Amino acid sequence: MKFDLNYWRVGNRKLAFVAATVMLASAVVRASYFILSGLAEFTPFELATQLALPLACNIIFACEIYFLKDKALWITCIPVAFGSVFFIIKSIMYFTPLHMALCCALYVGAFVLYTITVCGLIRITTLVKLVFGLPFIYHIFVEDLPVLISKNPPRTAVEWMPEISVLLIMISLFTAVSSFEKREAGGNTRFV
Repeated sequence: MKFDLNYWRVGNRKLAFVAATVMLASAVVRASYFILSGLAEFTPFELATQLALPLACNIIFACEIYFLKDKALWITCIPVAFGSVFFIIKSIMYFTPLHMALCCALYVGAFVLYTITVCGLIRITTLVKLVFGLPFIYHIFVEDLPVLISKNPPRTAVEWMPEISVLLIMISLFTAVSSFEKREAGGNTRFV
């Protein structure tokens, strides 16, 4: 029985550059938030899970998506996995139980879908684009825009930085997936 493996690689280098740049911008915004808010205001747990973990994920993903070129993208699943852990911890810390449950399901689902897509088990990127694109649209139009257009926004510019950081992550992941193209693995091609 012959089995031909199809997997994804970065096909559009310009989109990969944009994805890496936006992911690094997310790291800068998040670090700026913690610095401007005063690091002493946060517990060690918050600094570890809400600053160090996402910064590491941002930087590792940006480097991988930009430098992998023709290599298989399965290695990008590692920062996406730890990024999902960051989002799950964030939802546990700050959201209502229903919102937390929905967010956790979304984050786990997004990670699983991303992983099976970059590993070639799904032959289209449309589903994973929707998983990153639709929550971005939801955040902008349902959560953020009503707050911004109200007469008294309850947040300062610094308080908006974590949300901006998250939006940049969503844009980066969507752009990264948009840069993928199929690559057929022949008989002597290794999955590396």
